[in-house]
Amino acid sequence: MSALARPDAGIRHPARGGPGAERARRSLGAREIVACLVCGRAFRVRCALMKPKLRVWVTFGEDLKFGDGRARLLALIDERGSLKKAAQELEMSYRNAWGYLRDLEEAAGFKFVERVPGGGPESGMRLTKAGKRFLERYHRFRSGLDQAARRQFDRAFGA
Repeated sequence: MSALARPDAGIRHPARGGPGAERARRSLGAREIVACLVCGRAFRVRCALMKPKLRVWVTFGEDLKFGDGRARLLALIDERGSLKKAAQELEMSYRNAWGYLRDLEEAAGFKFVERVPGGGPESGMRLTKAGKRFLERYHRFRSGLDQAARRQFDRAFGA
């Protein structure tokens, strides 16, 4: 079999002493032994080093994506009662945060936030009932995907 036909051609890992092998060997104070995905040889890894991570969006039309970032913005608005405070906590400009909300509401066809009347310290912003319902459903959807991904990851990697 030629080097190009081998699935592990040009790939080096700790068991073979490839680049970074010393660093990898030092970190192997191992709790678990796994097989290399390339060659099948067993080596030790820390369980905490590997985990699945998903990036998921719910799309509205072709352009607007709703994901963890916008979900966090909505949750912070609900918690803090203020778009300004939520934007500050996420280290984003008020203008960008307001633009996200405007685009989201336009694409979704319903209001996610509403102003709280009062004019004093009690004034600000809160999620509408539809906004809260959508955010709850997104979190439920996301949680289900994370659980399924973890199960599949555990099956694939034997964790």
